[in-house]
Amino acid sequence: MIVQSLWRGLMCVVDGHHVATVGPNIRTAKPSAKFIIHQVAAQHGLQPDDLTGQARFGPLVKARQEAMYRLSKETRLSSSQIGKALGGRDHTTVLYGIARHAERIAA
Repeated sequence: MIVQSLWRGLMCVVDGHHVATVGPNIRTAKPSAKFIIHQVAAQHGLQPDDLTGQARFGPLVKARQEAMYRLSKETRLSSSQIGKALGGRDHTTVLYGIARHAERIAA
């Protein structure tokens, strides 16, 4: 993690992605889609290209659905934008993936 000072605040950068700025008016920036995709891939022992690719084996699908869920909750991206970030998937696929991951969390 790298912390860089800015005028009247600190900027926190993780793996080259701006994740937060803390200053007189404390605010936290929304993480980028790329940052979340990298984070989910690492948590599951995968490469980011795996999540954006076309493969559909079980553990990969669950990781991709987790990424869809997190992107919907942690960013302001629409389901169409999330689908585009994850390899050009349709927005209905994204909605299905979000619902499936939410069911797993609730169980």
